[in-house]
Amino acid sequence: MRHNHPSFERYLARAATTLHRIVPQTTRLRSDPLDLAATVIALSRCEIGFTRHEGALAPTITIHPDPAHSPKAMMLIDQFSTAILETIHSPNTHFSISLEQTVNDSGYLDLVTDLVLSGADHRRITDMTQTIGTAILQLRERLVELMQAHLRAILFRDLGYRSGNKILSLGRIIHWALATDLEGDPGRKTVIRNRGQALSLYGAVATILLKPEVTAAMDAAQPLKPVLAAAVGISEAQLRRLRRATPKDAAYNALYDHKPAVRTLVRHDIPLEQWPEGSEWGRRVWEQSNCDPLFRPDYLDSSIETRDTFQALREDLLYPLAGARLEALGLSRRIHALDNFVTTLGVPLRLCDTAAHRKLLQSLHRAIIGPRGPRSLQRAIAKWHRRAASAAALRHENNADRPGWPALCPTWQSPCGPHSFIPLTSAQALVDEGNALNHCVGGYYSQCRRGDTQILSLRSGSDHVATLELLITDLPGNSLNINIGQFKARGNAKPNSEAFAVLRDFLADLRDGLHPVAIKELAAHRDAAADAGDYYFRRSRLTLDHARRAWPLYRVLLPRGAPATYDEWCENSGLTAALDDLLSALARSLCTSDQRELYYEPF
Repeated sequence: MRHNHPSFERYLARAATTLHRIVPQTTRLRSDPLDLAATVIALSRCEIGFTRHEGALAPTITIHPDPAHSPKAMMLIDQFSTAILETIHSPNTHFSISLEQTVNDSGYLDLVTDLVLSGADHRRITDMTQTIGTAILQLRERLVELMQAHLRAILFRDLGYRSGNKILSLGRIIHWALATDLEGDPGRKTVIRNRGQALSLYGAVATILLKPEVTAAMDAAQPLKPVLAAAVGISEAQLRRLRRATPKDAAYNALYDHKPAVRTLVRHDIPLEQWPEGSEWGRRVWEQSNCDPLFRPDYLDSSIETRDTFQALREDLLYPLAGARLEALGLSRRIHALDNFVTTLGVPLRLCDTAAHRKLLQSLHRAIIGPRGPRSLQRAIAKWHRRAASAAALRHENNADRPGWPALCPTWQSPCGPHSFIPLTSAQALVDEGNALNHCVGGYYSQCRRGDTQILSLRSGSDHVATLELLITDLPGNSLNINIGQFKARGNAKPNSEAFAVLRDFLADLRDGLHPVAIKELAAHRDAAADAGDYYFRRSRLTLDHARRAWPLYRVLLPRGAPATYDEWCENSGLTAALDDLLSALARSLCTSDQRELYYEPF
């Protein structure tokens, strides 16, 4: 009995016929892109498989019928093989076949141009392109399906790891565990076993296992604990707390491990008995990236209230002390690294985890956290927030040599009712407005100080109704241009129609000159602010006098038994000495500095 097995050449001829039938003009063209497109269509109709071999990582591509006599088909198969090898041997390399680019690079657009010039119907050309695109899609989907199955198979064969269905790349941990660089080496199985055992025990610091000195120790079956502990920067006793904290299968594809948590625990000198153990690491309490790095993250949460509290404490109590210690040590704020530290307390990476850094963190914990627990601190934060507006107003006013700014105009009273527009000309007024309407107009302080913005409060009698933002820009002739910014009611909601009607009347009176505008005063203020720079608005350069005035507002936040005065608090907690040590260390480091001094811990 005779069986008919079409050859690849037959498949290729059928594909070419398909293209000729769609666009007859292609029969008169002998072009490379047309031949390549026919080859893609032919391959999409073939049976394609991957054959795995014992000990090998890359598969053999099998295609039926065999395209061995088609140069273009073999070129495409080489492209497939290259993509497979790159995915297997390069970590985080996604398996990708760019057949569209290959077809385009062959001159397909020139082919389309030739067909148009020869009178081919545009719709038929579109149909041909869609046919080629469908073949590309089918071929890619088949290759992706095969690659996914192949990766799952070798991961289970070599690592005993069952991966998900959509794996198309090898992360750097699983790539390292596979020891792809030892493919064909008879010792590869032993290396894989050793690395797997290490990952089972210490997957919590998987990225450290990849360090050359650590990998070399485990590959040579040498004692791992001393080498790994040294690489992590902890003791062997601390390392034991990390044993089996992360299951091996979870470590294979984890985007990050617990190294940042370990760094935080060491940095804050957390006693060993307080370290997480086993599954406790999974809570990631010590890895809250949005927490203030100056304080233990197990005491903080991610709420806006907590962040605002500690930022205010920085600005009112800590930054003034840092600036004062810089001056006391005779160091210059003109040096960027020093000025940046005293205005942000951002520790340069070159000094992170040094003795001076840890001393600062310890003194901050003593001064602000004390012996109480996290819940007690959160209750104190809630109490302090009742005073937050007062602290903000004091901070803003003390941040300038001249408090307040001139009003755009006198208070405007509606002739038709109880409504009025009242200019707000101080930080305290902005804070009061924000509190009354539950929005954040207090954040407009700097714009108002510069004279770029005027904030007016719409009142109905004594009731707050809405807040109006007016934007001010210069015009020729020492005149000003005034535009409406935002107009918001309670909670940033849209004001009602009555409020908008009052706004129109107010703006009409300003435009028609029926209500006076302080053009000269505003223009003079804007010029003075621009000329004086931080004389009118300064960047976090509050003084010790401000800190002493703000101190009573923070007593409710600090530990019970805190000293009666700010100066005693700084001395008794060790903050003064700790800042002196860190500033001195930073100044010394600048003598032999490199670009690392420009990088800081994020906050």
